[in-house]
Amino acid sequence: TLSQEDPVYIEVKLLEKILTDIVKKESVFVCCYATEKVQYIDKYSTKIHITNCQNADIIISDREIPYNNKPVIALNEELLKQLQNAIGGLYWKKGRPQLVFLEDRLKKFNINLPPEYRRFTIKAQNLSQKFIYYDNMVFIAER
Repeated sequence: TLSQEDPVYIEVKLLEKILTDIVKKESVFVCCYATEKVQYIDKYSTKIHITNCQNADIIISDREIPYNNKPVIALNEELLKQLQNAIGGLYWKKGRPQLVFLEDRLKKFNINLPPEYRRFTIKAQNLSQKFIYYDNMVFIAER
């Protein structure tokens, strides 16, 4: 059923699930840095609350950000490679969502993801490999 939904709706629901699993709370305070997704998050999510970067549990961004000590979910592959605080990425490639978490960076922030994310976790040095996880992410978003 999610495959018939608006891709923006799917992305927000994936973010909602991923972010609440990362912080292990029912609702999460997020700083949306240099991204236009704020309007869609406000529209489709009841669990993600937009705040400034100082008060945020986590940052999502599609552009380089000034140094910050918070974990970041990158919204494009290049940013995931660039930012040392990027613990993972959720971005679209060829019309399909791509999800990847970086094992060493998760450890840096003492983040333990639920077992369902194990197949999305790689070492940072393997970041150049291509991964397609569409079917698995639809399952995660539906939960």
